[in-house]
Amino acid sequence: MTSHSALQFECNICLDTAKDAVVSMCGHLFCWPCLVQWLDTRPNRQLCPVCKAAISKDKVIPLYGRGGDNTDPREKVPPRPRGQRTEAPQVYFSRLK
Repeated sequence: MTSHSALQFECNICLDTAKDAVVSMCGHLFCWPCLVQWLDTRPNRQLCPVCKAAISKDKVIPLYGRGGDNTDPREKVPPRPRGQRTEAPQVYFSRLK
């Protein structure tokens, strides 16, 4: 049986359980506040802290799950980016009725 802590993901910057987790296009997972701080302190070198691939705040994917703590003791950071979801055509919904 898997323990609860094994189901949580670790941030590749702070190495703690990821808070407001996001995944970069190169596949690395971070806390959103950690990534924002990392990128803000290196404005001329927007590179993934793990593999050094190009990375930006608007090209990360938020991860959603159950539970979690939404409070963050660090300084205020911009809100985590929204998922890029496409809406189904209205024709589909009218057929369901």
